[in-house]
Order: sequence, then C-alpha cells, then structure tokens
Amino acid sequence: MRAGHRPLKPLVVILGLLLTGACAGRDDPEYAFDFSGIDPFWDVHDTLAADAEPSDSLWEALWNTPGYALLERVERRRSALSDGFRLAFRPSMRTAADSVLARRSWVARIIPHARRIGQVRDSLTGFVEELQSSDWLARGRELAQTYLPAGTTELYEPPLVSFFYFLDARGYSERLLLDPLYFMRIRNRVEVLAHEFHHYYTSRIGRSLKPFGEDFLAWSVSTTENEGVAGMLDKAEVPGMSPEELIRAYPDSSRRAYFAMYQEEYRISNERLAQVEDILERVAAHPDSLETLGRWINRELPDNGRIMGAYMAVVIEEELGRESLLEVVGDAFGFWRRYNDAARRAGGEARVLSDDAMRMLDQVEAKYLPDA
Repeated sequence: MRAGHRPLKPLVVILGLLLTGACAGRDDPEYAFDFSGIDPFWDVHDTLAADAEPSDSLWEALWNTPGYALLERVERRRSALSDGFRLAFRPSMRTAADSVLARRSWVARIIPHARRIGQVRDSLTGFVEELQSSDWLARGRELAQTYLPAGTTELYEPPLVSFFYFLDARGYSERLLLDPLYFMRIRNRVEVLAHEFHHYYTSRIGRSLKPFGEDFLAWSVSTTENEGVAGMLDKAEVPGMSPEELIRAYPDSSRRAYFAMYQEEYRISNERLAQVEDILERVAAHPDSLETLGRWINRELPDNGRIMGAYMAVVIEEELGRESLLEVVGDAFGFWRRYNDAARRAGGEARVLSDDAMRMLDQVEAKYLPDA
C-alpha cells in the first residue's frame, strides 16, 4: 500500500466585492471575506427556534446573499438546506428530524451540524471576528501553489470567500464557500483553504471541454482528477496514519469514521481501478450500456472517486515526479493517461489499465472536445 506522498495584509471585509479588478498578479493581493449571509441566517434561525415559519421575505433575504445564491445555482440546495434548518431548529419538528436522521441523506448530515451552530452561537460570533485579522487565506493560497503549474496563483486575483452556514466548504470559479462552524472545528484550516483554492485556480487554467450533462462516466473520470489532486493538499497524511494518530487528529467520532473509510478505500484503490477498467471495457463492447454503467460506477466509487484519485496522483508523483503531475492538473483525461504511464513503472504495485479500457477513455474524451 502506498501511504501518500512525502511529505498580509489584514483581511478586508468587503460585501459584494467584484472579482474583476485590475490587481491580478500583484505581489500583495487583498483578501476579502463576505459575511453577508450571517445575519439573515440568524434571523431565520431565531424564527424557527421560536417554532414559527419564517416569512417569504426572510427566506429570500437569506437566499439572495452571494454565498447561498451560488450554492443554489450550482448545487440546487435551497430546498434541502431549508428543510434541514426547519428540522434542526423547530421544536415541534424534533420527531420528524429523528426520522430523517435514521436515513442516509444530505439533509440528515445537515441536522446535527445545524443544531451545533445554535449551541455555540457566542463562540461563532467571536470566531467570525477573528477571521478578519487572520492570515489563513494568504497561507492557504500559498500552499495551493504546490499542486498548480508554476506561477498560477500570481496570474489571477484571489477569490472572494463567502462565509455562511451550510455544512462544509466549496471552491468554485466565482468564489470560495466556507461554513464558519466547519472551519472553526477543523484542525487543518490552511490545508482545507488550499484545497478549495486549488479548485478555484484550476477553474481558471483547466482544459476546456464541453459540458458532460448526464454522462456519469465522464463525471467520474473528471472528479477523480480534480478532487484527487486537491486532496493531496489536505489529506495527504491520512492513508499512513495509525489508529492512535487518527483519534488524535479527529477526536470527533463521526468525522473520524470518514477518514477511517478514506484509509480503507485508499488501501484498495487498485481494486477500484479494476472496477473502472471493467466498466470501460464493457461500455466499449456494448455502447448502449453507457448510461446504466456510468451511473453505476458513479455510485460505486466512494466519495465520487476522489480517494482513488488521490492514490493515482501519488503514483504519478512517485514514479514520474511532481512536474509530470503538474502537467496534467486540470486535464482529467490526461491525468488518467499519465497515471497509466506511471503505473507501468511501479513494478506491479499500481494497476495498469488495459489497452481496451484506455481506448474507451479516449472515446469518452473525444465527445467533449470543443471542436467535436
């Protein structure tokens, strides 16, 4: 098993800052946090905690703030997140909340997180104030450069970072999204910021392809690369941690369960690669199975394939060097080909995908070339 690779200026609060300034490439970029979703959240929270339904105007005030609006536009989370808040905060819905908690769903993840927000309100208020004078953003951006082509972070203006309550973190081309409670509780804030910065910058430099639409096989191939490489920034040490180190690093049992799963999945990455190989070969033999088998492998790969992708990135770096990995950052199909080149040099430790599987990968890629 490969255990992983070997290892400012004061923040300015600017609500609604446009990202199209003339400061790209500056040596001392200003970093800006957007907290505009915080107060509307507490308005909704306090209304629900009083066992009343917020008015339409309260909900709109929440969902019209930049962070919540982007979350809805990209992920369509408004309905689920609003329901999660109701279940978490309304006393009369506790029985219904308990029923939802018994199921595995995104809303079920929201409920305990949202309840914790209300319980540590004073601490969160102080933490949000602390953010305005920290250097986490600058350090996260600097670390992100580790797995980006040389000079990438100097070419583009840093994004606005919207803090609001939703669950965890996102890195989109428009801005970074971070939940204050999630950010307050994690031990590796700089590394998590670097992970999200990676997504922001690869959205700038990544290879241009047509939208994948409902092609879940293409989505799986893409997610494996973009999440796998980003995971090198904040999860590189996880595969090699002992049980004792895992407990110290993640004392919360629910979070630790994810990282224990991460370790196991990383260990069996070659088996997961065999599954992908099988799917590619079967689709090549039976093209009409693409939709069904694409959906199946998308569901089958834990955490959307990012764990396997981290393993693949490590194989590339160890066998061919970091520069070789950087050459395919933002190029999902190139990443898979580069992995196979590296696997051939790994002396049997890493699975080499068959020629039939790689030819099918080329066919998937061809459908999404801009001039196709």
